[in-house]
Amino acid sequence: CNMSFVAKIDTDSAATLLLDTLSKGGPDGRYKLQMTAEGTLGFANFTNYGMPINFLGQAIHHTKVHHYNDTINIAIAPRDDNSSSLVTAFSISGIAGAYGDGGQNFKNIISIFEATGITWSYTIENGCPAPANAEPLIGLVPMVQAKEVTPEPESLHAECKLTWTFTESCATASAGLAEAAKSMAGFSGCVGEKCGYTLESAN
Repeated sequence: CNMSFVAKIDTDSAATLLLDTLSKGGPDGRYKLQMTAEGTLGFANFTNYGMPINFLGQAIHHTKVHHYNDTINIAIAPRDDNSSSLVTAFSISGIAGAYGDGGQNFKNIISIFEATGITWSYTIENGCPAPANAEPLIGLVPMVQAKEVTPEPESLHAECKLTWTFTESCATASAGLAEAAKSMAGFSGCVGEKCGYTLESAN
């Protein structure tokens, strides 16, 4: 689920607001801020590095019913000479096989911004329609068109998304991918960092 939000606050205020909202567990007590590569909890500050974003952060949400851990990446970019902020949020299920998540990733994101107590304009960039029985969004206003372009969370985090098409059956393709991941566990031929694959689950 990929969404963007705009509010008339500068990026420092936006980062502080989101940090405060998530620092005590978020709106349902099930969010946990993650350490950044820069050694800070929740958000890394890139304001003085000449980057298109000023803050980059991450949190994990532990779902209530099935106890899955979903990851929410958040990028905060300045707009209009930093008189307002553009926040891009990307939530991904932490369990394999979550093809239809029942609106969970949408909820992971939208609940955070509802809990901040200020008005945000938002856009669903791709995926994550609201559940059919979703309640009205308090303090959130849909935007008709997209805003200034900012790097997607995929390009700001160490991740890559690929789509493959196989001629084999689903069962054969799934088994082959699982075996490939197992065979690459502990691979140490990367430059600069350790890398490898750990098979978390296969459905």
